[in-house]
Amino acid sequence: ERDDAAANDDDASDDEEEPAVVPVRLRFNDESDALACGAVPVAMCFGPAKSKVLACATQTGSIAILRVSGGRVRRTATISHLAAARKSFLSQVSRKATRDASADSDYDDDSEDEDVTMRGDESDKPIRRDGAMAVQHLQLSPDLQWLAVGDDSGTIKVFSVDTQQQHAELSQGALGGARFTSFAFQPVTSHTVLVVTTMANRFFRFDVDRNAMDDWTRLNGERLDPALLSQADRILGVSFDPTRPDLALFWGRSFITKVDFSVSTHALEDFEKGTLRFSTLQKYRPIIHLEVIASNEIMVMEAPWLKVMKTFKDPLFRRRFGGAN
Repeated sequence: ERDDAAANDDDASDDEEEPAVVPVRLRFNDESDALACGAVPVAMCFGPAKSKVLACATQTGSIAILRVSGGRVRRTATISHLAAARKSFLSQVSRKATRDASADSDYDDDSEDEDVTMRGDESDKPIRRDGAMAVQHLQLSPDLQWLAVGDDSGTIKVFSVDTQQQHAELSQGALGGARFTSFAFQPVTSHTVLVVTTMANRFFRFDVDRNAMDDWTRLNGERLDPALLSQADRILGVSFDPTRPDLALFWGRSFITKVDFSVSTHALEDFEKGTLRFSTLQKYRPIIHLEVIASNEIMVMEAPWLKVMKTFKDPLFRRRFGGAN
């Protein structure tokens, strides 16, 4: 009887699931650090594994670079994304005024809350007159020297973490006229490369050190696989294998496309079409996240379709089978 009871206890303990994530309360070393980071955060990102560095963007327009050690948080740098956004905004207004003779009436100083819409190669979303644009995505470079910031105007800015100054800017015009959907730094390369994906299912390799698109994009940017460009779902993210930094996985709701930048483009070329060919997997759907977790291992998170259906609104009409109507 004692053995049966012990066995039942073991079975009960096996049925109890341990939490996958254990929350830990962190404390700031300095009150000023807490005040600087106390605004509502709108975007966050972690640095490379074991770096214990966190970037946090707030509604105030500032981005704090934090270092976590021993359960405490210390602010190491503060980047003013709002100041850079205002500078970019004024530049856009200047260009628009040149194209539009009636721009003076559009930017009336008495209407401070008026929104302005940029067209052409700029964002179609309203930008407030004060230049305030919400941060949507952050990414720290592997060497923690650069911070890439994407806002809701569709522009990506790259800041130096050391000097807290803006180093580069990628507008929609530089990305083929399409808004970005995601971006990530390629790990362990001779040059710091930021890979950006867009709504047009294209991707670009930006050399941060040279402040220009790299040779791969310059030579092959217009020869991407038509099968990728014609996907109904947009590219939502890109992930790299740290042990194979040239291997990138681009993923959307219903596909995963592998691109090995170390392979000669001649080996990937479709000579009949003059384009490149990539390997695409369409086994998982709908994908809500993908991450490379180890060499030759990826984690794919899918949303069960029944769970997706629960988010639908009630139908206006539902036929009841077996009824009169």
